[in-house]
Amino acid sequence: MRGLLPESVLESDPVGLLGGLFLRGIELNRHHVMELVFRHPRSDWARYVERSWLEPFASGTPPIELGHTILWRVISYELWVRHLINRR
Repeated sequence: MRGLLPESVLESDPVGLLGGLFLRGIELNRHHVMELVFRHPRSDWARYVERSWLEPFASGTPPIELGHTILWRVISYELWVRHLINRR
């Protein structure tokens, strides 16, 4: 397919791996994520996960590690909880 497809497609990661997308999202939105997740005084996730576990992974640095996975779940959980609260 060389010559028919752009190099970015030919050199892309295998389908299904979202690590690069996740790291890019953290990198592009680091300030917002830090404010939303870490500095919000009523973050629900803090009852279950120590902040010190996640802070090193909020920088979005590769390679993907377990801490990035936990960070992804914390962000998702926090947004889900806030969505439920706002629906009431």
